[in-house]
Amino acid sequence: MKEITLQEMLSTIIGELRENGRWGTAHIYQSTLNVFSAFNNYRDLHLRKLNPAVLKRFEMHLRQRDCSWNTVSTYMKVIRSAYNRAVDLRCVRYTPRLFEHVYTGTKADKKRALEASDIGTLVVIILFSATTILSAG
Repeated sequence: MKEITLQEMLSTIIGELRENGRWGTAHIYQSTLNVFSAFNNYRDLHLRKLNPAVLKRFEMHLRQRDCSWNTVSTYMKVIRSAYNRAVDLRCVRYTPRLFEHVYTGTKADKKRALEASDIGTLVVIILFSATTILSAG
């Protein structure tokens, strides 16, 4: 089994994504690599040493930096994807439930849509403004 680090795996995937023109996904993977590297004091982490405790510390680190739960989830999903790719390539043994105790879901942290009543109010304001402008001219 070839020893590989998380950073090497992420870099390989980033290169493939860029070659395939998947710039947005490559950017997310690059951000994950940058943040995880800073978290780990720019030391390589062999994938065999990736464990629930490391992942939980990384999650706590992200939350202390005021990252949203959705950002935490995105970074964890990227790491999980890289880990699964390494498992498929037989670079690391599979560890069941490795990501079980870190957040990988999605949350509606902020409400972004307007209520139907708010849209109705806006329509009335716009129509009133248009009528006022037309009658003034």
